[in-house]
Amino acid sequence: MHILVTSPIPTHPLNHGNRARLNAFCRALKTRGHVIHFVYGGFEGITRDQELAMRAAWDHVHIIPAIPGRRRQSHPDHHLIDDWYDDRLDPVVEGILARWEVGACIANYVWFARWLTRVPADIPTFIDTHDIFAGRHALLTAAGIEKSWFSTTATEEAKGLNRARTVIAIQQGEAESFRKRIDSEVVTIGHLTNPRDRAIRTPQPSALLRVGLMASDNPVNAHMLTELQAAWQRTPHMDTHCTLVIAGSAGRLLSDDSGAEILGYVEDAETFFSRLDLLIAPNIGGSGLKIKTVEALASGLPVVATSHAMIGLQANHDAHTCPDLDALCAMLAALSRNSTEIHALKTAGQNSIQSYHAAQEQAFDRLFPPVGVQGETQA
Repeated sequence: MHILVTSPIPTHPLNHGNRARLNAFCRALKTRGHVIHFVYGGFEGITRDQELAMRAAWDHVHIIPAIPGRRRQSHPDHHLIDDWYDDRLDPVVEGILARWEVGACIANYVWFARWLTRVPADIPTFIDTHDIFAGRHALLTAAGIEKSWFSTTATEEAKGLNRARTVIAIQQGEAESFRKRIDSEVVTIGHLTNPRDRAIRTPQPSALLRVGLMASDNPVNAHMLTELQAAWQRTPHMDTHCTLVIAGSAGRLLSDDSGAEILGYVEDAETFFSRLDLLIAPNIGGSGLKIKTVEALASGLPVVATSHAMIGLQANHDAHTCPDLDALCAMLAALSRNSTEIHALKTAGQNSIQSYHAAQEQAFDRLFPPVGVQGETQA
């Protein structure tokens, strides 16, 4: 089946959680035999290498060039739902619909989905929400995080969501919120990933525990890293028990005296994982599913996480529910001299991600069955 997918963000490289979500979703469609018509809305601009990577990944790729300065905000306190919409999307999707027998249309982000109103009524339409945008700025401000990106009202968000026949929430809590506000069907499909097993390292008794973190340099992560560095320094003996190893652009946000090992962008995550004893998911703000937590659990390494980082996921160990960053650092210090508990933490994480993975695959198959499977035309 031909499936039309639009997005204001690119699918490559996988250096941000939303790109990882989008890429995994499209790959899941491809592996089930569907033909992808991917329209990139030019919101961020792309390099030549990004364009080539997207064209190699998807069957048909259409790119709308970026125009700087298009991010307007019509109301002093919030965005209207179509403030960031690009009218140039309309003729592109109309051309695809006229030429191909498209069986489903998927818009990524509610504020980039107005084109769904132009889709013939017999073609199923979907919005992959990624997040809740109603009141998002207020949520960030309350958490002490700089306001960023799109934020609107519940009424405006509902207006946008009702443009799709089916709304895809990324975690169950957000699905429940949407159901209270919109008429469209709401389903939950979390992040799609492939859990792996690995033999974890057995550190020498005197060796430092190598603690990994993958993060990009957005405002939410900037706030998290500032708080993590402070908690790390408050925790007794951390520098003699643990070494923090950071992959991704967030590392440049740390001060020079952080003592962390800064790797920058890592092309091969597996190489990064092989150098670690465990991973941390230290989220303390923001909304939506924490993609990096899912990927950390799927890596096969033990994971220490805050309770906020585990929203939408099953916590099977006390180390998955640290109430704050001081508790997370204290947990790391305790684990650094307890290899038995590190192995138990790994097993707990594997149990969590395996059940999560199975549930997401089943939910995806119900919505987008593999080509040739009964019910496939319903997608």
